[in-house]
Amino acid sequence: IPMKISQVMSQPAACCGPYEPLSEAARIMWDKDCGVVPIVEPVTHALLGVVTDRDLCMASYTQGRKLSEIPIEAIMSTQVVTCRAD
Repeated sequence: IPMKISQVMSQPAACCGPYEPLSEAARIMWDKDCGVVPIVEPVTHALLGVVTDRDLCMASYTQGRKLSEIPIEAIMSTQVVTCRAD
């Protein structure tokens, strides 16, 4: 019997808005012990993209800036593939 996504997904998903700093995504990753944070439109909550722990590290390293100085929208991945929980 195949495993369903609903069996392993976290609910509700912690998320950020695109204008928040990367440090907020890092905080969520630490608090929730995860490596990916969905980025949503603040009013409609529509999915805009995702940011990963690797994205955070590479952005800070390549830009030589603190995570608190880099907006999420500057580095988030916008081509996201999704699936249903079932």
